[in-house]
Amino acid sequence: MTRRPIVEDDTLTAILHFAEAANHCAWRRVREAKAQRVPIQSVLLELLDRPESAFARTEIAFVRLAEQAGIALPEADPVIEEVVQLLLRPVRLKKHAGRWQVQSGRRGEPRLLARPLDFRQAVWRSEHGLETGVSTRRIHGRLEERQSVRIAYWDDELDPIRLIELYLTAGLKLSEERAAHVIQKWIRRVFGLPHTTGHRYGIAALCREFNALFYDGDASPSVQHIQNTRSTVLPLDLLIERMADTLSGTAETGESLRSALGLLLFLGHGHWIRRTWASAVEESLETTEITPGAAPSWQCVSALEPLQYTWFLTRVFGIVPTMPGLRHLFRGGLLPRSGVGRSMAVHAPPGSGKSLFALHLLVDVALAGHLGVYVSLEEPFDVLIDRLVAFALIDPERFDVVEAGSDVRERIAEHRRHDPERGLLVLHSHRPSTDGRSPDDALMAVFDDVIDGAADDFRIRAITIDSVDAAFPRIDSAALQRRDLHELVRRIEENRFLGILLSEEVAIDDNRLDYLADTVVRLGYDEELSTRLIEIEKCRSQYHEAGPHPFRISDARGITVYPRSSTWHATLSRRPRSTLSEHHGIPYPPEFAEALDLHGIREKASTLIHGPVGAGKWSLLLRLLTERAVTFDRMGEYDPKNCEWTPVRSVLLVSFGAPENRFKQTLRRLPALQSRWARVHLKGYRWYSPGDITAAQVLSELAALLERNRRELVPIERIAFTDIESIPDLLPGVAADRQFWPTVQGLVNQEGKTAFYLSNVVNEPFYREMYSNMDYIIRMNPLDAATYGVTLEKHPGAWLVGQRAGVVRASEPTGQHDAPPGEDDERD
Repeated sequence: MTRRPIVEDDTLTAILHFAEAANHCAWRRVREAKAQRVPIQSVLLELLDRPESAFARTEIAFVRLAEQAGIALPEADPVIEEVVQLLLRPVRLKKHAGRWQVQSGRRGEPRLLARPLDFRQAVWRSEHGLETGVSTRRIHGRLEERQSVRIAYWDDELDPIRLIELYLTAGLKLSEERAAHVIQKWIRRVFGLPHTTGHRYGIAALCREFNALFYDGDASPSVQHIQNTRSTVLPLDLLIERMADTLSGTAETGESLRSALGLLLFLGHGHWIRRTWASAVEESLETTEITPGAAPSWQCVSALEPLQYTWFLTRVFGIVPTMPGLRHLFRGGLLPRSGVGRSMAVHAPPGSGKSLFALHLLVDVALAGHLGVYVSLEEPFDVLIDRLVAFALIDPERFDVVEAGSDVRERIAEHRRHDPERGLLVLHSHRPSTDGRSPDDALMAVFDDVIDGAADDFRIRAITIDSVDAAFPRIDSAALQRRDLHELVRRIEENRFLGILLSEEVAIDDNRLDYLADTVVRLGYDEELSTRLIEIEKCRSQYHEAGPHPFRISDARGITVYPRSSTWHATLSRRPRSTLSEHHGIPYPPEFAEALDLHGIREKASTLIHGPVGAGKWSLLLRLLTERAVTFDRMGEYDPKNCEWTPVRSVLLVSFGAPENRFKQTLRRLPALQSRWARVHLKGYRWYSPGDITAAQVLSELAALLERNRRELVPIERIAFTDIESIPDLLPGVAADRQFWPTVQGLVNQEGKTAFYLSNVVNEPFYREMYSNMDYIIRMNPLDAATYGVTLEKHPGAWLVGQRAGVVRASEPTGQHDAPPGEDDERD
């Protein structure tokens, strides 16, 4: 009996339509009420109570285009109810008198925030009359200027792909990597994206068109251009129109509109674009010559970074590794060819993890619904099964694991007959031949059986040979060795397999295997850092990150790769840097504001607080971390009674010295600070204990924390790094990487977070780069038991007014200062 897949295509399509409808409903409320905040509960409840009317709004650009492409809205009411429950955590839904209601919890209400922009935008209209939309600059030859209007955004719109990821990970408990597999298969099937040579050429043309649209006609913008110029904001209809035109002119490419919509989702899946909504003033709508009967669509798109062909192609058609960190090294994943296969050579000394590495890749192939065959010439079936179980690589819901010997052809054919939609992992323990054939001849016979069994039913087929040293033992004849290796690689590629060939380091004479293979991976061990290393030495037709990268092997997880800081630095350089907020800031405590004659710091700024022990640094840090944001005027001032106060929702504290228990003990001695800390909606504390941890591991974990919170729709707003003076003594692997702090600051800045850094000293070489990249630097010195001096050594206006200094009286805060009268704080 054929098993049903774990996730139906209709389920994810319904969530996609639901996200689009929710965004439109929220945007409509913002526009009609001219409100700055929209309670998300009322939006979601409206969609639950009236799903047919909410989903049928033709002014939603994506939904309308999907209907034109033949993608109808499926019925999935229970799924939508579960998605709404996930969005409203920890509050719950209940149905009363046939209507849905929210059962309030202890935490504050989640909201969609609308923030109007200050600069004026120009309205553009497509030549073909498709839509009127918003852009920041002229696109030569295709658009014409109409007039200038103001537009408004809300920062926390429901991203359809992020919402689907939330359903898969939080609802169905899939890992992030396995959720990526499900999304990739769903988009390819529903939106018709065949893996053909013509489609690859279409995607290459699309990448050039994408960059030209968003970066002033430059198909390959430079890093300086990216950092100094914001990308164009385009209407969604226009982008889809241009994408469909590009794809329709490519051979072997049909249903261009359907394919364009699928590629748009992949753009969101890979964080290349940001979708927003824009609203225009009513009088502007009367003068834009909109076609009668066509409702205006204000769904807009901006680019987060230029589109790279190999990365995008891998995201669409490649094998997305479930091995954490590996896709950063391959720039998305391992890219299969459309007409022929690929070969990968993996070199490593004994005990380095090459067998586990190959099993990981085969599991990735099986998870995607394809065929993986592991041919072991050295280990029995039971040992391979033990590895799969120990490292949690078996997923009975997604693929089957079978043992095969001489019956490998029959086992594969039987699986195809019973369940063609599920993946298959075949473990073949190859025994020495007893019929007089040489080992390599027997191996070729096994490979022939696998080829016959696989036929053309599996689009992606992978086979691992463990190892080529045992398969080709003719050490007395290097010429025969090279001939046999050449024949094996040729047959792998002709039959469209991904061949993973394992060998001991420098085992094959003159490294002929490295010359023949498309990809060469080397595993090793660094004695000085006491860590395992992986290095991609070669990868034909695909961009990759060179250099050794640390990795670890752990139970229930397998291999985790930590890309080194230079990899993160190179990735961040291709994205625009966030700038200081022009309107929102964090006010100083009253005594600091009086001493420094400044009202506070801007949001999205980096602030260093340093000074000797006992200078009150921790008290100031916690007060700034938990203080509500206010709206500053152009002079950097605010009126406490007539400004908008925004409570902080999420804070992350990263400590390199003090464990969480010690931090909590400190809070207990300061009741007012403890009360302020308790009012924060979501709080995270990460402590790095002394050990052999590397800078790459810290960066990978920090990026994962930021991504997880963003995916769960509660992004981290403020982040603090404390006890950083302890790093050289307690974490020498981190201190040895001079690019660590610039990369941390680049990651936090690119994410647009308000960051704080707390340290006792800043005069060592380890801190100099960090010191120069700060927006604010505050030095604190104790004067006596009751007072301490504070100096603002650096701030954005220092070139005008210089440093600010004063004396502050030490005291514990009594609560949120200068709060608007009669307004309660949001509670957990």
